Amino acid sequence: FIYYVDLILESNNPARAIAVTGILKPQISQPDALRALEDAVLESYNSLQLYEEARPLTQAWLAARDPYGDSALGYYTRSADQLRSEDFAGALDTALQPIVFSTPNPPDKLAHCYAAAISSALGLREQDYALTLYAEMLARSLNWPKTDPTFDAPFKQLNEHLKKINRETP
Repeated sequence: FIYYVDLILESNNPARAIAVTGILKPQISQPDALRALEDAVLESYNSLQLYEEARPLTQAWLAARDPYGDSALGYYTRSADQLRSEDFAGALDTALQPIVFSTPNPPDKLAHCYAAAISSALGLREQDYALTLYAEMLARSLNWPKTDPTFDAPFKQLNEHLKKINRETP
C-alpha cells in the first residue's frame, strides 16, 4: 500500500495521494506504515500549497516525532509556514532542530530545513550566518529544494550575496 502512495507522490499527483491514503489508512495497523501514510498526506497538502490543512497535521507530526529521526518533514513544513508568516526567529529555531541532531546520513527533508534556516537568517539580516549554513549544506551534498516556492525569493537573495562576495574576492 505504502509503495503505491509513494508512486502516486512521485507522479506529481498529490491530490490523488491524499484520496488513496484516506481509503487505505483504516485498513492498516502497522505503526511504520501508518507513519508513512501520515507523511504522504502532510507532504501532499504542503505540495498543493494547502497550508491551512497542513498546519494541524504538522502539529501532530511534531508531537509524535523527534528531531533526530529519519525524517525532518514536520520541521520543514512548520519552519516554512513560520517563514511565510515572517516569523523568521521561530522559523530559524524550528529548522535548526533536525540540522543540529542530524547524523552523517541526513534524514529526509533535511535540505528543506537548511533552506528554511538560510531563508530565515536572510530575513533576520544575518547574511554571514546564512552563507555559513549554505556552505554547510553544500558540504553535506544537499541541494537547494526547488519544489517549494517559499524558498524561491530567498534563494535569489542568497545568490545575489554570493555574486557580491565573488566580485569582491580577488
